[in-house]
Amino acid sequence: MTLQTGGIAFDCADPTKLAGFWAAATEREVDGSSNDEFALVGRPGEAGAVPPMLFVRVPEPKSAKNRPCE
Repeated sequence: MTLQTGGIAFDCADPTKLAGFWAAATEREVDGSSNDEFALVGRPGEAGAVPPMLFVRVPEPKSAKNRPCE
């Protein structure tokens, strides 16, 4: 049995801007149905090691600090 990630969702303030960055970084396209509320990079079932990434606008600011990896 193989485990596969179906996708990754990110809360953010500007989905379009963040999706544009990750689309360029992963050499993929931002989905055409993306708008000011959400943006999708890649598609489910697309070939490649990087799962689809969904960026969703949220109204609240970041509330926790970054934790260092140990």
